[in-house]
Amino acid sequence: YVAPGRLIVGADSHTCTYGAFGAFATGIGSTDAAAALALGKLWLKVPETIKMEISGIPPPYITGKDIILHILGVVGEDGANYKSVEFTGETIASLSMDSRMTIANMAVEMGAKTGLIEPDSQTLEYLHLQGREGGNLLKSDPDANYAKILEVEASNLEPQVAVPPTVDNVKPVSEVEGLEINQVFLGSCTNARIEDLRLAASILKGKKEFGQQAAITDVTFTFSFIVAIVASLGILSSTFVITMAPKLRLSLQFIAAMVFLQYVGSFYSSLFRARNEFETVSKIA
Repeated sequence: YVAPGRLIVGADSHTCTYGAFGAFATGIGSTDAAAALALGKLWLKVPETIKMEISGIPPPYITGKDIILHILGVVGEDGANYKSVEFTGETIASLSMDSRMTIANMAVEMGAKTGLIEPDSQTLEYLHLQGREGGNLLKSDPDANYAKILEVEASNLEPQVAVPPTVDNVKPVSEVEGLEINQVFLGSCTNARIEDLRLAASILKGKKEFGQQAAITDVTFTFSFIVAIVASLGILSSTFVITMAPKLRLSLQFIAAMVFLQYVGSFYSSLFRARNEFETVSKIA
């Protein structure tokens, strides 16, 4: 249902990912989500906008994740509280939809209400391949007022690393090179995209045998789903998937059923709370 120009709310803070398609998308609490479903209305304050002008062609291996981490390191984790962040410039226009989604996804990490990228022909082509058409191709007016305008040069960026304990403690990889790490995770709503998995596979190809090195400590429905996809595309060998299979202690169907029941219970609980709050407010009024 995502399309340019739409207003989208979801009970997930990273709903702002849809801003990559030119939609005003923002995360809300479960009670607000239930109220929106029950009443079809929701109160929102119109946020001020920060414009991020990103220029330059990124070097090899630099993706949207590096760009947004660099920005986070500059503005801080509270640098855009309740603001709308507009990402624009030649760099954004050159990025894949995967990288655009990663950038919009992490707008919330700087406190933003939403992150927006102007839709273009690539946006429409991506949606067309998903069987979706239409939308309102909105863009900022030439004389639009911004709370702040920040300029970012991407042509000289190094790979960026968010160092514990905060997401805005960002350093170029040259400052942490040689630091020993024990585990690498490719996933989450920020970096589970096929572009990221292909890039990692191209770096690791020929260096290690996945089937011999994999150590499974936690398996989720999402991970199982990703394994199936990347195996079908040839990114992981069938040997790796076969090696993994005996270690999946819960069947895919069982995990899916548990997730579904959890969300159903959470939804109805929120719906009842919203109804009671609405009735209380109505009585007071």
